[in-house]
Amino acid sequence: MPVVLAADLVVLVARAGVEGLAHLRDRAEHLSVALPAAGGAPPVAVVVVAEPRRGQRSVQHAEQVLRAAGTPVRAVGWLGLDAGGLEVVQAGGRPTRSVLLRTAGAVTAGLVDLLPHHPAPAGGPRPAYPGRQVQARP
Repeated sequence: MPVVLAADLVVLVARAGVEGLAHLRDRAEHLSVALPAAGGAPPVAVVVVAEPRRGQRSVQHAEQVLRAAGTPVRAVGWLGLDAGGLEVVQAGGRPTRSVLLRTAGAVTAGLVDLLPHHPAPAGGPRPAYPGRQVQARP
């Protein structure tokens, strides 16, 4: 649990479907109890992996499961199952019309919104994400 407490954001990834949502509920309940309720605890978000035609509905189902369990965890979006897009990415290419990349962009935006703000130092390295420094490009 020390790693979770040191994190700026905890992301649970769950497959759509009864079994995936049941595991999600169990993990979310465990984290809700284990993390301190007041201050210092990172936000917990959920990303659902789903078939493209069921993506938004899968997020709604995950939200219903999380609410019924009484957890403060919320779903931020879904990643589309896209075998073709994944093959192109694994081969080093950049798919132009990939459900995987399109949904990943939307999920990334939702996750970034949950991060605490880390202002970039003037003239120095800027955080790519909390805990990692990269040099600013000229």
